[in-house]
Amino acid sequence: MRVAARTSSFQFKGREIDVADVGRRLHVDAILEGSVRRSGNRLRITAQLVSTRDGYQLWSEAYDREVKDVFAVQEDIARAIISALQVKLGARRSAALRSRPTNDLAAYDVYLKGRFAWNQRTSTGMQEAVRHLEQAVARDSGFALAWAALADAYVLAIPYAGAPREVDWPKARAAAAKALALDSTVGEAHTALAYGTMIYDWNWVAAESSFRRAIRVDPAYPTGHQWYADFLWSQGRLDEALEQMQQAQRLDPLSLVIATELGQTYYLMHRFDKAEEQLRGTVLVYAQQHRYRQAIDVMRRSLDLGGFLEDLAGGLAYTYAASGDRASATRYTAELTRRLASGRVGPFALALAYTGQGNLTRGFAYLDSAIAVRDIFLPEDFFDPQLDALRADPRFDAIEEKMHVGRKRK
Repeated sequence: MRVAARTSSFQFKGREIDVADVGRRLHVDAILEGSVRRSGNRLRITAQLVSTRDGYQLWSEAYDREVKDVFAVQEDIARAIISALQVKLGARRSAALRSRPTNDLAAYDVYLKGRFAWNQRTSTGMQEAVRHLEQAVARDSGFALAWAALADAYVLAIPYAGAPREVDWPKARAAAAKALALDSTVGEAHTALAYGTMIYDWNWVAAESSFRRAIRVDPAYPTGHQWYADFLWSQGRLDEALEQMQQAQRLDPLSLVIATELGQTYYLMHRFDKAEEQLRGTVLVYAQQHRYRQAIDVMRRSLDLGGFLEDLAGGLAYTYAASGDRASATRYTAELTRRLASGRVGPFALALAYTGQGNLTRGFAYLDSAIAVRDIFLPEDFFDPQLDALRADPRFDAIEEKMHVGRKRK
């Protein structure tokens, strides 16, 4: 039985829906809908299972319980659905139904808030995620899923919220280790550890080992496949990356992050028409198709909405130069140089900027610096087509040796 991920399912929350359309978009045969009303310490929960093929109700029930019984109600609903769908569970999945992630409902509440904030992928959202998840583990130190989510939050607080790598990456490792000490089958913890090991430690062997372990213990976790695909980008194993990203999208078909990274995968493969089809004409494709004005407009809008991201900023300087706007390229590159001097940007952004201007010597110099400091944006972007001019230069062989990766492989 395949269950669509929470992030995809919640796209329909609070909306008038056509069940057939939901089934088509999520690739499911049935949907569970319902409502929860709270009065004091009492809950009124209604739920119904509806076929997406014909709209007929397969099962329905109402529950009047105390708040403290919410996990028991979850188990009752899950078992009723299994019965209605005539699904047989193995011993492990049956045990999972009986398990409770925590006995502290307040901890569970802030855990859900933390996961929601983390999924926003914004500076403010990542800071909120850290705050909520720290509260969750403070309330229940035995809450393995909350420790794993906190590891995720620490890992992404560095690129999204500007948290210091030397502080938050050790915190992330410790949180993941705590989650795994409590429950070694928490795929989220293995995934967070693997991703951080890739972008912060640049330990490719250890990272891949952790990714494979994560997928083995929880093959239904979309981010496990998505981030493993990101790792495969870094190694130039792009056909494998495409398989993993497509699996992530099958598990979470409406995730904007995964949809975007699927398009990014096609872009890295130089399949620009397919990338544009996936991304609906976004910045990376525009630049490679020489539609520079559109690319610049989208990049500037993205930076305004999402905050400063180093690789995107470097790409903007690159695109200014490629479009022939040397003055803007020079001005923006100078701004990136000031940011580098104050520690607010890494060398990789300058490598992109100078490559776009045709100054390959300075491009190589900043790429060398990016390797020396383990710039966190370089692993995922190492096979970016914006670096093709450097890749065609004989000096790039030394860069590949320093990165311990070979030529792009399918």
